[in-house]
Amino acid sequence: MLIDRIKELEGKLDQDRFRTILEWLQQEGIKFEVKENQTGKNIQIPSTKDIKIGLGSHYDTFFTTPGANDNGSAVVVCVEIAKRLKQFPLNKLGVEIFIFDEEEKGLIGSREYLSEFGVKGIIGFLNMEMVGYGNRFALWPLKKESNGRILEAFEKMASESGINTNRVDQIVMNRADHESFRKRGVLDSFTVTCVTDKDMEVAEHYYKAVEFEVDQKTLNEIIMTAPIFDHYHQPTDLAIKLSEKTLQMTLETVWRTLIEIDDKIA
Repeated sequence: MLIDRIKELEGKLDQDRFRTILEWLQQEGIKFEVKENQTGKNIQIPSTKDIKIGLGSHYDTFFTTPGANDNGSAVVVCVEIAKRLKQFPLNKLGVEIFIFDEEEKGLIGSREYLSEFGVKGIIGFLNMEMVGYGNRFALWPLKKESNGRILEAFEKMASESGINTNRVDQIVMNRADHESFRKRGVLDSFTVTCVTDKDMEVAEHYYKAVEFEVDQKTLNEIIMTAPIFDHYHQPTDLAIKLSEKTLQMTLETVWRTLIEIDDKIA
């Protein structure tokens, strides 16, 4: 179960999480590279194909939080996708998997990586943040008119599985590693976060309040009623709070998205 792997990361210091992930990859025989910058270490599972998409997560945690959902949940999905790609290689599409460091410090890991190595061959970037609890996907930061090969494929695969998706300007946090790729010109880049129906109800209430120019204190009170804030950056961000069903929902939707894009490459 994916939750069992999250438990192996939970509560560990960032350097110990890093070592645990490397051990998983070594055990599975997955080729990886460690890309160091001045202050951190990124993990990359490279692809040699010409046309690639990036799949991302980050392993560092916010101060001393256990880091189960943020962002151990996304890390284990990335590792599981890497295992599938090793067993069932895609025909034409390359998938470059990134498990970044120092996201919580201002996207340092992804920013420094791209500054040194660039985005050659990468046509889009699907990032994951907090994908361990909820029954639907929030895709952000996106607008109704946004488009892109990965975005449209992901929405299609979710819809075919009866999973609701919502494009939102932001969800919980203001920033994530998709931002580093967008700044490098990879515009089909966004973040996936799992949320509940209640979260979307609160979001709708919040946006209506914004339209009516409600004061900031009231806006904060509204948004803090969203369930996603219950454990975000809190000591209660534990694997016991997560859902194996949600993790599998994310895994299967991402996997089917990759297959869909691969099938469409001429």
